[in-house]
Amino acid sequence: MLKNFFSRIKQWLQTKNETTTQRRWYKKPINFIIYALLIFLVLLLFININFLWLFGKSPRISEIMHPQQSIASEVYSADGKMIGRFFKENRTPAEYSELPPMLVKTLIATEDQHFYSHFGVDVKGLFSSFRDWFRGNYRGASTISQQLIKNMYSILQRIVRTHSLCARGHHEAERVDRRSEN
Repeated sequence: MLKNFFSRIKQWLQTKNETTTQRRWYKKPINFIIYALLIFLVLLLFININFLWLFGKSPRISEIMHPQQSIASEVYSADGKMIGRFFKENRTPAEYSELPPMLVKTLIATEDQHFYSHFGVDVKGLFSSFRDWFRGNYRGASTISQQLIKNMYSILQRIVRTHSLCARGHHEAERVDRRSEN
């Protein structure tokens, strides 16, 4: 029984060797493209499911369309006069129609020249950025849309801000402690 099993394996290996010598020239590039595509799709899947929480919390589409903004709180007196404003970030919401057209044109001209010709990611800009990077000319390639999302949902910024506040608080506590010892 074992002899029969090993003879079949030997036969299979011989036929496999015969077929590999008869392979066409295009089999290797096609296999490479298929494997590269599979690896790319697996990487996209890992990004989509947020594998090991590497990419932070991904915002939902509704959060992107209707973002939470920290605007200033205004305090009014009984007669309707504003007494003061309280804020973490001094923002006042404005409608697109309220913005001067020259401001919009200036923003687009300086930040994203191809704003009207891409879907949120400027592929041509990314490739030219890589080309310039290899030449030693470092520049950014993010679009206005990418910058907006990064600023709205940057996990790293929050972590750095939290650590700097903790360090500041620690230094302040040490300073107060030194004063109380003297």
